[in-house]
Amino acid sequence: MPSATGNVNLNYHRPLNDRYKLTARLDTTYTGSRVDLTFPGGVPDTQSPLAAYTLTNLRVGLNAEAGWQVALFANNVTNKRAQLENIAEITFANSAFNRVETNQPRTIGVDLGFRF
Repeated sequence: MPSATGNVNLNYHRPLNDRYKLTARLDTTYTGSRVDLTFPGGVPDTQSPLAAYTLTNLRVGLNAEAGWQVALFANNVTNKRAQLENIAEITFANSAFNRVETNQPRTIGVDLGFRF
């Protein structure tokens, strides 16, 4: 379990005119330091420390009264490489076979949608 976790979300909506509305969202997630229970060296209950991390996502979009929407998004804006898990090979105690699971790198894209 992490020592602490937290989320902050900011949403912004503003009509531009009778037909269009601007939307924006910023969200940040903090995960504190924690211990990953792995099996390095084949020894159960050995603890592996994992560092705290913060991930931030941003989204800006335009919604139309006609039912369509378009949004530009950036996930993991700071391109943080967080260590989610540190798993040593259970049956072969060798650090060369250690697997570290990380989060998705910065991803930028466009979402298009239509409501009917």
